Amino acid sequence: MLAHELRTPITTIFVGTRLLQSERLSDGPRGEVVDALAVEAERLRDFVEDLIALAEAGAPPDAPAEPVLVQHALPPILEEEAARVPGVRYRAHIPRDLPPVVIDDVAFTRLLRKLVATVAELGSGRGTVEIVAHVEGPVLVFRVIGRQVHISGEVLDSLFQPGIALDSPLPRGRTQFGLVAARVTASRLGGDVWARRALGGLELGLELPVSVDDDSHA
Repeated sequence: MLAHELRTPITTIFVGTRLLQSERLSDGPRGEVVDALAVEAERLRDFVEDLIALAEAGAPPDAPAEPVLVQHALPPILEEEAARVPGVRYRAHIPRDLPPVVIDDVAFTRLLRKLVATVAELGSGRGTVEIVAHVEGPVLVFRVIGRQVHISGEVLDSLFQPGIALDSPLPRGRTQFGLVAARVTASRLGGDVWARRALGGLELGLELPVSVDDDSHA
């Protein structure tokens, strides 16, 4: 699976660049090739980031932690995902007074984006994705809910586990490795992730410790 998922975007990028180097393409086909290259380059970037996260399993975070507010980190993610998957509607229910998480900003943002993008992808790029966040004691709870996601109980139980079968109904590559990498990243950040049924669809969730120190919150 690893070889297959790396080969597909690399082959597309290789063939696409060769086509762009030729002078036989008109403006229309050339634009289509450029769009395909952008999609596969993004896919390859995300895939490599997931592999790096998997390779760091069990290692402590190596980036400095800083206070990060989910209510500030989420809007750019939703804007980017709305442009990438225009058939999905995103609804966020995020209180403005959520306390910060003291965390690696880059890893935290990547983790939020992974959960949001995965629910949208598993919903076949349609329907509504709802994002809810709140605090329970010393823990930030972040939930992403997709109404149009229908998967079996067996697949649901295996979402954050490596080794989903090749004949699984899940999209391969970004989804499988992305979720396993998300679990590893959450663990390195002192949190946890889960998948469960919710409101007739799927819920992916994240828990992280929050900072209740006045200075950090300020």
